[in-house]
Amino acid sequence: MHADPDAPVESVGGLEAAVRQWRVAKALETLRIQINTLCPGRDRASDGGIGDAAHATRASDHNPWVIDAGIGVVTARDYTHDPAHGCDGNRLADLLRASRDPRIKYIIWNRRICASQPMGGQPAWAWRPYTGDNPHNKHLHLSVFPDKALYDSTTEWAIAALPGGVIPAVVTPAPAAPAPTPASAVSPLPKTGTPEHDAAIAELDRAAQALLGLTPLLQRLTDLQDSDDAAINVRAGELLGRYRELTRIDTAPQPTPAPDTATMAAAVQPSPPAPLPPFTGTGFADLKLRYEMLYAGAVVRPEWASTVAWHRQKLLQYRPRYDPVAAKTGVPWWFIGIVHALEGSFNFTTHLHNGDPLTAKTVRVPAGRPPVWNPPNDWESSAADALQHDGLAGQGDWTLARVLYRFERYNGMSYYSHGINSPYLWSFSNQYSKGKFVADHQYDPNAVSKQCGAAVMLRALANAGDVSI
Repeated sequence: MHADPDAPVESVGGLEAAVRQWRVAKALETLRIQINTLCPGRDRASDGGIGDAAHATRASDHNPWVIDAGIGVVTARDYTHDPAHGCDGNRLADLLRASRDPRIKYIIWNRRICASQPMGGQPAWAWRPYTGDNPHNKHLHLSVFPDKALYDSTTEWAIAALPGGVIPAVVTPAPAAPAPTPASAVSPLPKTGTPEHDAAIAELDRAAQALLGLTPLLQRLTDLQDSDDAAINVRAGELLGRYRELTRIDTAPQPTPAPDTATMAAAVQPSPPAPLPPFTGTGFADLKLRYEMLYAGAVVRPEWASTVAWHRQKLLQYRPRYDPVAAKTGVPWWFIGIVHALEGSFNFTTHLHNGDPLTAKTVRVPAGRPPVWNPPNDWESSAADALQHDGLAGQGDWTLARVLYRFERYNGMSYYSHGINSPYLWSFSNQYSKGKFVADHQYDPNAVSKQCGAAVMLRALANAGDVSI
């Protein structure tokens, strides 16, 4: 669901709480007006600007991340497919792609995506499969670059042939090896302080912003948290906290009903190397073989491969923060790091218990932790308390099945009663597709976790030789 495209500027919540108002980029509004003029009787049921709550949990251009004079700017819009009244999504996609308009960041239409820059191993402007939840077969999605000169340009779009006419042919040439450039023909670098130098820097900034726009939100915020600028570091921590609130997998203990053998048996679908044993219960002895077989058969979904690799790099980067807690508690550094990724989105200003802010004791379950607080008020002290409170400190058995069992117990065993593998362990792998708790005691069978699962992170570390288990 999206907001009414004809609605006035209004207040919104979401990740960037400082943004009190939003608007749609003028370039996208220009396109909407043109389409309405060319196709006056078209259906607008699937038109949309700002995204709903589901969009707010991910790095969507339907969110008003771009800030202009204190107002959030939405840099994506959807245009309803209505061929009966002239607005054919296939023609609109072909016209926009043929135009090579510099404002275009990417187009999504009918299970395909076309980016104006090389992506996914494909050259610029090439179609490739789109694997998102929404197939975009009822509307075309257009995103524009987050540069004001582009997103607020009111230049008309080259779509005059939308209701009918010849669409320019588009040929995506194969990459060719560049011819060597004679040294005498190389343009000299512009001198610092000249208009040419400023223009070159501006172009570099636009390219960098465009690339950042393609990076998942969690990665952008986490990288900003590592900034040497204290103000950026603090603000990034605040936004990471908000991100965690919007995306967390519910960690409050869920009431688990008496096992229903038929439902529980369907909780795990057979996967290589062999069919799984029958479900008998949620004790460690009941689940040990299941964990081992699920882990052996787990494969990272291709669309999440780069994100999983990023999680591995962050775990290694932050190991110096995890090592002292590991030495104090006897819990492996990687277990601490993986819980930190899931409970705090790598944010060192939150409690390891549940992602609540370090500024006070925890409020959510487990509430009132640590029992003695302020002082101390550092992440390491909180992390040690979380591990001790959960009975993990001082444990000696850190074999694979035991580790996976502890990860799952840290979050809760309630997913078995809903007939699915826990996303807390298996999200981003072939062992999970959909279903999650979206709030305390509120399960949505169609919601899809956007967090990387614990077992998937562990497997990435193990495959790279970072840990042995």
